[in-house]
Amino acid sequence: MEYGKGLAAILILMLAGCTAQQLRDFQASFHDPATTEKLEQCPAPADAKAAMPLLLTPAQRTLTMGIWMYEDGDYGGSENYLKSALSQETTDAERVRAHKYLAFILCAERREQECRREFREALAIDPNFQLTPAEQGHPTWGPVFRSVKPTASGSR
Repeated sequence: MEYGKGLAAILILMLAGCTAQQLRDFQASFHDPATTEKLEQCPAPADAKAAMPLLLTPAQRTLTMGIWMYEDGDYGGSENYLKSALSQETTDAERVRAHKYLAFILCAERREQECRREFREALAIDPNFQLTPAEQGHPTWGPVFRSVKPTASGSR
C-alpha cells in the first residue's frame, strides 16, 4: 500500500513540472526521512507556454519511470516498469522505446537471448528502428543489435 501512495505522489510531482532530480530526491525521501527536509518545492514555470500541464497517459508515466530507473542503474525496477508499460495501451513509438531499454538491460545482465528477443520485438513494430550512433557503438548491445537487424528488418 505504501508503494502505491509513493507512486501516486511521484506522478503528481511529474505533472507539477518537477525535474528528474527532484523526483529522485522525492523517491529517496521514502527511504531516508532526513531527505524529506531537503526537498524543494517544484519551481513555477518560467512562461505561459511552459505552464501548460503535462498530460501523460498512465503508460507514458510508467514508461518514463522505467527509463529513469534504468538511467539510475536500477535495472530490476526498470524492467518491471517497462514490462508494465508494454502491458498498457501504448503507441508504437512507446512500445519500441520500451523494448529498446529492456534489450539494454538484458544485454547488460548477459541475458543475450532475451536481449535479442527484445530487439526483434522493437524491429517487428518498426523495421526502420535504429540505435543512436552512441548506442550502436556500445560493446555489449551494439553487436547484438547489428546481428538482429538484418534478419528482423526483412521479416515484417
